[in-house]
Amino acid sequence: MLTRSVVMASSPSVKAAYWPTWTTTFPPSAIATSLFTHIYYAFLMPSNVTYKFEISSPTAFLLSNFTATLHHKNPPAKTLFSIGGGGADPHVFSRMAPRESRVKLL
Repeated sequence: MLTRSVVMASSPSVKAAYWPTWTTTFPPSAIATSLFTHIYYAFLMPSNVTYKFEISSPTAFLLSNFTATLHHKNPPAKTLFSIGGGGADPHVFSRMAPRESRVKLL
């Protein structure tokens, strides 16, 4: 009797962490990317009026440095940004959800 087994390739695991933007003692260059595949920039928040990300110059500089630094490390880490955070106003999200025109922003 012949048996047949199928070996399915599994997706690579994601090992993620958040980098707190408010830290002054732990720059992105201090992150050991050998321990992570993804690093989340914590946090960005959309405007409570326009629901768009209105990023200030200092935040844009920080975000650019975060991304460039982690992409140039060995091994490089994928960078993403997180929306909201523990101190975020939850009403912003509930106000933007019901209107179809705003769903496109997400």
